Formats: sequence, C-alpha cells, structure tokens
Amino acid sequence: MTYHSFYCFLVKEVTHPVLQTVTVPVLDSEVCVRKMRKATTVNPSKQICAGGEIGKDSCGGDSGGPLMSAQAIDDMPPRYFIIGLVSFGVKMCGMSTMPAVYTRVSSYLQWILDNIRR
Repeated sequence: MTYHSFYCFLVKEVTHPVLQTVTVPVLDSEVCVRKMRKATTVNPSKQICAGGEIGKDSCGGDSGGPLMSAQAIDDMPPRYFIIGLVSFGVKMCGMSTMPAVYTRVSSYLQWILDNIRR
C-alpha cells in the first residue's frame, strides 16, 4: 500500500507557494510507540506514525494536512483515502529519523459524519 502526505514545506518561515507531496512509510504501532517513547506518548488507537526518513517529513504549518492511502480495486485506477491528519513531529523537521505523528481519521469517523450532516 502506498501512503502520501501532502504538505506546504517551510523554508525560513516562508510557506512554499506550491503544494508539496511525499511518499512516506506508515510504521507499525509497536515500532511507533518504541521510537517515540523518549519524545512523547503516542496512542496507537488514535494516532499513526509515518515517515522517519531524512528529507521526507511534514513541517511547521502542515498541521491538519492529509496522510492518504492509494488503494486500487480490480482494474480501476487507485482512489485516495484520508487515513490521517498531520498532528505533530520533531522540531527540526526533515532532519531526523523520527516519524511524524498523524491523527487516525478512522478513530473520529463517527464524529466527522455526525458533524458534516448538519
């Protein structure tokens, strides 16, 4: 499965004018908790860790941006589904092997559906 994160990338506190994208791996929950243990607490039922490769990261200003999964069914072109929203990461984004943390959308799906129907 391919995961994509769309972000705006900051350079010297200036937002990039063109939307950026990067393909990042989603980490297993146990690996996520172990990697993040010294920095913060991660709740795998509500959060997803992705990334952890130098030069591929979300950054300041990216909060709320989507982590998307491309899924192909039969011979149809892939469809993209939002599985996470950028929540937080390490201070020096893109300079560390620490993953970024995303809010797990499936944990809030009922709340989302209840509120978009209004």
